[in-house]
Amino acid sequence: FNCSPLTIFGIYRHPNVPVSRVIVDSLFSFIDTQGPVLLLGDFNAYHPSWGFSRSSPIFLSHPLRSPSTIDLIFASPDFAPVCNVLVIQDLFGSDHFPIEVDLNCLVRSSNIFSHRIRLILEQ
Repeated sequence: FNCSPLTIFGIYRHPNVPVSRVIVDSLFSFIDTQGPVLLLGDFNAYHPSWGFSRSSPIFLSHPLRSPSTIDLIFASPDFAPVCNVLVIQDLFGSDHFPIEVDLNCLVRSSNIFSHRIRLILEQ
């Protein structure tokens, strides 16, 4: 499987900021059309089909924060089979567990682009 070019998105969604369905649909539509894509980050999200809800977090949160669920990784459909994911036990007291993603393919590094987009509900 050729992983080049590979597009990687790192996302953080603040737990108190709602995201519109239009933004989510646009993001997943982009993933389906751009070749190999990894979308990873702290989405502060939950969904009953993942087996988690706000009432059943998978870890104990910080006493001053609301419980939430896991950080997530999404891969484009053709790319997902070559990704191996391992959740590593955190040893430093964070409420996040490091996630390691091994790509079973060749990836050539080039064109590093870093950009921040502030998404708000009105968009």
